[in-house]
Formats: sequence, C-alpha cells, structure tokens
Amino acid sequence: MINKVEWWEKAKEASKQTGWLPTVILAQWQHETGNFASANLMNNNNIAGQTWQPYMSEALRGSARPKVEGGYYIKYADPVIGYVDFIQTNGRYKDVKLQTTEAGQIGAIAAAGWAADKRYAELLMNCLAGNRNQGFTLERWEDETLKLDENVVHTIINTWIKPAWGQANESNDTKEMDYMNWLANQLRQAAGLPLE
Repeated sequence: MINKVEWWEKAKEASKQTGWLPTVILAQWQHETGNFASANLMNNNNIAGQTWQPYMSEALRGSARPKVEGGYYIKYADPVIGYVDFIQTNGRYKDVKLQTTEAGQIGAIAAAGWAADKRYAELLMNCLAGNRNQGFTLERWEDETLKLDENVVHTIINTWIKPAWGQANESNDTKEMDYMNWLANQLRQAAGLPLE
C-alpha cells in the first residue's frame, strides 16, 4: 500500500535542501515511479529516473534502463538522499530554484533535459493537478504571527540584496541578478507582500 502522505513529508524535506517546491518534487516522484510502484524505485531506491554515468562509482550502477533508453539507473542507499545529492551536484538544474512558481520550476526542469519526453512538463503538471485535488498543496502563511515583519524585509532587501543586485548589474551577471531578485521575492512572499 502506497503511503502518499509519507512521500509528501519526504518531498517537503527535499524541498528545504534543494529550493524546489515540494509540490513539484512530489509530482516528479509520482510520475517517475508510476505512483511509487516502479521496479526502479524498488530495486535501485531511485525515485526520479536518474541515470548512472561512467564517471560515477561502479557501486552506484543499478539495473539496466529500458532498451530504447539504454544505460543504467543510479542505485542509491536512500532514494531521497540520492535525489537531493543528484540535484545539488548537477549544474544543469541549478536555476530551477530561481523559479518561484510550480509551473516555472516544472518548465525549468523539463528545459534542462530531465527527460527526453517532449511532454514532460505537461505530464508533471497533470500529476500536480491531481495531487492538488487530494490536498497536496503549498502551505500559505495563514497565521499573521508567522509572517516576516514587513519592515525587516525592507531592511534586508535595501541593505544587502539591492546593493548585491547593483554590483551584479554593473558586471552584467544576469544569473546573480536573477538570484537576488528571487531571494528578495522569497522574503516578500514570507511577509505577504506583492512580488516584484
């Protein structure tokens, strides 16, 4: 019996470490494992179809991928630790966390080439919608006491983030500028302020 609530809690933990939204992570895991029942998950503790590469340790080489895909899956001791490590060490996916919406992150994952299927983003969005109907949604700041103080947010943005953005702008470092904008918007969101 699949305990989706347990996987949801694990997705929230993975989210804290990767910066990816837990709803996006859960949708990806669900899709990649056929609702947490794939042989890859059972045999390799591989929750998202990650592929073994020759530069990796032979101990990480899992079972063969389908013949049409070729290669091998990565075999992990723990599926969530393996997933987080894969994201954190693979530069292709470093910009996913800069997206602040579910659709934005899913689009970035697909654009970075997680899967060859051209409908990958659409398939993840379908899982996301189904999960939303079951109550697996982003939590919002409902208790005013849990929100960041608006003045604190403005102080952090004006004192540290805006100057860093300005330096990145002067050196034409668009990635750093995007990161600073994302960081400021995360603070605004935590205070219930409009995003910019």
